[in-house]
Amino acid sequence: MVASEPNGVEKQQTKDAASSTKGSWAVVWLGRLINLAMLAVLGYGVFEWSQGRLHPESWVGQTREWLSTRSEDNQEQDRAKTNRNNDQENKGLASQEDALEFPTDEKEVGARAKGPLKVEVKPVERLALRRTVDMVGSLRGFEEINLASKRSGRVVKVHHDMGDAVPPGELLVELETRDAELALLQAERRLAADLTELGLAEVPGANFDVGMVPSVVRARLALERAERNLNRARELSRKRAINPEEYENTLNDFQTAEAALAEATLRAQTTLANARVSQAAVEVARQMLADMTVTAPNQTAPSEPNLPAKLEYRIRKRLVEEGSYIREGETMFELVIVDPLRLIANVPERHASEIQVGQQAEVENAAYPGERFPATVARVNPAIDPVSRTFEVELRLPNPDQRLKPGGFAKARVIVGQTDNAVVVPADAIVKFAGNSKLFLYDPATRTAREFLVSRERPLEDDPTRVEIELKENKPIPPLAHVIVTGRAQLYDGKPVEPRNLPARSTAVPDPAATQSTMPSPDQATDLRPPT
Repeated sequence: MVASEPNGVEKQQTKDAASSTKGSWAVVWLGRLINLAMLAVLGYGVFEWSQGRLHPESWVGQTREWLSTRSEDNQEQDRAKTNRNNDQENKGLASQEDALEFPTDEKEVGARAKGPLKVEVKPVERLALRRTVDMVGSLRGFEEINLASKRSGRVVKVHHDMGDAVPPGELLVELETRDAELALLQAERRLAADLTELGLAEVPGANFDVGMVPSVVRARLALERAERNLNRARELSRKRAINPEEYENTLNDFQTAEAALAEATLRAQTTLANARVSQAAVEVARQMLADMTVTAPNQTAPSEPNLPAKLEYRIRKRLVEEGSYIREGETMFELVIVDPLRLIANVPERHASEIQVGQQAEVENAAYPGERFPATVARVNPAIDPVSRTFEVELRLPNPDQRLKPGGFAKARVIVGQTDNAVVVPADAIVKFAGNSKLFLYDPATRTAREFLVSRERPLEDDPTRVEIELKENKPIPPLAHVIVTGRAQLYDGKPVEPRNLPARSTAVPDPAATQSTMPSPDQATDLRPPT
């Protein structure tokens, strides 16, 4: 088959479809261009506002002013309409809801847009405040001890249980003592034998002369006699009164006496050393017998202020039963000193320069809502944990009535300073934008809003709706100043404003010859606009 050529109608339809496609693409690209233009205008307006240069003279500022004025006028017209309707109902008049209309005249709109912005203000307060650092942590005993047995043995008697108060040295557990008693008796018998050999009643001191031992004295006397016989024989030998054999016998007796003295001295020294070892064995056996009775550790109160003269233990846990066999080093009791207590908390490193030993603090516990317990900073860790970027702080708080329990959760507030003239404003007055915080004060001399950058803000302890502030570069705030709390998004430095809730005498135009602005002049302060 041969394909037929398109007729005139089909050609016309093809041309119309192509024209329609071209028209739709033109509409799409026109819409994209309009969107880009709107984004550019919006970006320019945001940039101008962030730089504080968005004034009524610019057409963007005029549009924003006109919209805000129309909103306020709309609210006023609604209130007037309500009042008028009520009056008309009381008088029986017909409703005239269409009487209030938005202004349609361009001149009237422009006049309203250029008028002062109606705002509400609140006075800036000057208060005496204390500076604090808040922290949370766990309560611990002043001392926490796992009391273990020094010896192995069978438990005969348990004298205290969980919760008991035990002073230092109090008897807690008795172990079977038969083996320890026999060991002590054996050591005492061995010591007695050594002392009998030495001829002494007790072990002498370190400066004892073994020459005083009877065996050594006897050997020394024999040596002296042999020495005298030798001297006599030597004299007779020179005179040839004795034969040589008799002289040799006398010399041998002298040498034998010398050796006997040395042997007696050495034996006495050995016996004396054994006696001292036996004495040490007796002491060990006695200590072993004493260790069969377990007592609370003896501790003296540290030489620190505000601590009780005598510390007392409380038994937190008992881990031993009568009749059971205890091994050496096995824990029998967990003891804790509950007066005073310690609060261990981790504090962020930004407070490292503020926390000092000796500062006063207040501690709160969930068991006693609304009650604060006094405490003192006892220790501050000199190193910061590189993982958590915190450092450890130890607070010490008295607990004479033992109401607080070790192991509990607690909140603490350390008093790090005092401010006698702190600047306090409502929290609603702070404007945050692009990482900066600022506020606007009302200048009655010029009837404008003045911008101040805030470097630091702290909510008050008793009222979070108010904050203590510090201005950048320590810029002063005039006395009796008022801060603007409404219309913050429409404010900029130098914006004309009209306070609604300020007395007339405060908003009246002052005499230029007698009054000047109390706000810092431009040549006295740096530019406070947000950085680009």
